Parts: sequence; structure tokens; C-alpha cells
Amino acid sequence: MQEHQHKKVKTEGTSFRSRCIEKFDLLLVPDDWNLSEKLLVEINDEQAWEKYFTYRNEKQKHEGDEEPWDSWEQDLTNDWIDKLNETAKDVKYDAWLNHVCLHLNSNWEDEDTLRSAEYQCEIFSPYAIPRAIELEHQFHERGRMYSAEFGVKWEFKLVRFDGEDNGDYVTEMYKDLWPSGRYFVDALYNASSGQELLCGNYYKHPPPYKDNEDVSLNCWTAVERINVKNFTPLTVKRMRRWIFGASLTPTGLSDFDFLRLALASMATPNFSTLNGHVGHEWDPRDSGFIDQTRGLPSSVTWLEYQSRLVTQTLRPGCDEYYEPYNELGAKGNWGMNVLDNIEEEENDDSETEDERENMRKAPWLIWEEAEKRRGIPSITKCLEFMQLFANMREDRATRRVMNVIE
Repeated sequence: MQEHQHKKVKTEGTSFRSRCIEKFDLLLVPDDWNLSEKLLVEINDEQAWEKYFTYRNEKQKHEGDEEPWDSWEQDLTNDWIDKLNETAKDVKYDAWLNHVCLHLNSNWEDEDTLRSAEYQCEIFSPYAIPRAIELEHQFHERGRMYSAEFGVKWEFKLVRFDGEDNGDYVTEMYKDLWPSGRYFVDALYNASSGQELLCGNYYKHPPPYKDNEDVSLNCWTAVERINVKNFTPLTVKRMRRWIFGASLTPTGLSDFDFLRLALASMATPNFSTLNGHVGHEWDPRDSGFIDQTRGLPSSVTWLEYQSRLVTQTLRPGCDEYYEPYNELGAKGNWGMNVLDNIEEEENDDSETEDERENMRKAPWLIWEEAEKRRGIPSITKCLEFMQLFANMREDRATRRVMNVIE
């Protein structure tokens, strides 16, 4: 791995920049890095360094501050740290470990089954650049009597200390597209938290079939909603540039390895969340296009494929044959269940036998038509993802209240 010979310089004086460099073991930015004039102003902004110093001290002080709820949460925390260490060692960039703060909130089902978790972290540059990125990964999975809840998402916030609003020019554009005061389905920006969505996935709630909620729930089928609209090469470059000052800095760290580190910092090592799953997986050994399956991985998650796609690291003979999630097929399974349910009830004469037979040819249309009849976005049924994690926070708040009572 090629590296610049960066020297740790002992600084003199009491400026906050000097104090940050010494306290946080920061490297001076090499003179040959082609940084923007705006960033050069930030690097020499004493007020920015003072805010950085206060912010980072506070985050490090509270890292792991909360007592684990039980041994399961402690084990999960230890596993998170171990996997991050392994990832940093694998990509040969141990410097990352000295500039990340981790925080975990979790909720558990009976025994040792994880129901919900919020993995939060802050990452800072190893160099004397007064910026940070707040990362957050949320996981939720819970079985119900006739259905299941599931959701995962990864969000980030570009934090600055120069007195301007957090984020960059893309963030400013997103603020105009998704302003506060409303809820937007599949929005890429959350005005209340200031976070951008990197990517996510969740189970969609089935629409009511002819306003019959019971039929919809009795016929429940897992239908995933994968959102990678903001998981682009540009987003990866923006995150990398925020930490290193430029999108192509000679740190020896590729975009793909940068992503691996960022995801592992959010408890998603090897592109799968700890103690859970991310949804759709593809088994390349089942592909009809691959003749030689020896040595292929047993599964490729949609998260890994997207990470490789945006960093141009698709593996020949494997990822190029990736099969994306078949959302229409899943909706079609629900539609077939609806038709079977109607025939069993034998009390619905609104469709003739011929009409139902036509529906079976494209059963996913039953889902689509049901959504159109209700109207999209539906106030009551298009809040699945938001409600999913609101429930998780309520569970955690209840847990803390009970702990105080006890």
C-alpha cells in the first residue's frame, strides 16, 4: 500500500487547532493535497477548531457511557468493536480506529433475540481537518401473528464547525426538496434530524383489498422495498471528501474499502447487519449464467452489490450476473393469496371466473390496483418505515422507564 510519509508534528502554542492536533493525534494535511480554497479557510478557522474540540470531547466522553441493558447488549457491542477492528486490519487502515466513536441502543425479544437496534457513530479525519460525519444504522425485526415487521436503513450527516449549516451543496438541494413539516415517502433527506438516507429496506404493508383489511393481512407476504437512490458514486465521493478534504486523496484507501470501513462503523461488517439480516440475498451458485461455481460466495446481499457497483469493484464471473430483488414477483405472491382467499370464502361475486383467471396471469396487478384505489401516498399505510423505528424508540423508552421504576 502506497502511503505518504506523514509526520506527527508537535505543535506549539495554545490555539485550539494546536490543542486538537495534539489531543486527538491528528496528522498535518500534506502541502501537495489539492484542497479547495473554502476548506483551506476552514482548516485555519480558530472558531471552527474550538467547536470541533468541544464536539469531539463530548462525543468521546459519552462513548459507551450507557450501561448495557444486559449481557446480550454487551456481547453485541463487543462484536461490533471486534468486527470493526477486523475490517480496519483487512483494509490496512488502522488509523481509522483512533477517530471513531460508537454508541448503541438496543431492544430485545425473549431470551437473546434482537428486536431493534440503533448503531450510531461519529467519524473524524485522521488529518487536521475540522469536520466529522455522523453515521447511523437502524435495524428492526419482529414477528407478528399473521405478518412480520422488518426494516433497515443507513443514514449520514456531514457535520461542519465553521458556523454554516451542516452538509454540502447536495444537502442544500435536498433541504429544498424535502422541507420540514411534512412526511415524504422514500425521502432522501430528513429535515428533523438533518440526516441523508444512504440506503434502506423494509417490508411494505399490503394495501387493503377492496377496503377489506382482513383479506390483506390474512394473505400477508413479505414484500421488500429497497431504496438505493442516494447510494451513488457521487455520495461516496462526497463522504470521502468530507473526511479527507478531497475525493481522490492519496491515502492508499480505495472507495470500496472506505465504504467497508464506514459500514463496519455502523455495525454492518461484510455488508450484513450484526445479529440480523438486510433483506434480499442472491446466491450466485444458483445462477443460470455461471458455469463455474467453484469458489463463488454462497450469497451476495443487495447492500454488497450496490457497494461494489458504485465503487466499480464488481467481481468478474460473479457480481456481473447479480439478480436484483423481484418486487413484482413478491407482490404477485400476495395477489395469488388474495385470489385463493376469495375463492375459499365464496362470497365475493364481483368478479367472474374469467376475470379472476385473467388476474392470475399478472397477479402483481392486484397489489397495484389496490394501492391506486386507496390512493398513494396513503396517510395510514405509507408510514411503515417511519412507524417501524418510532415503535423501536418507544420500546427503548419504556425499557428505561421500567428500569427506573424497578
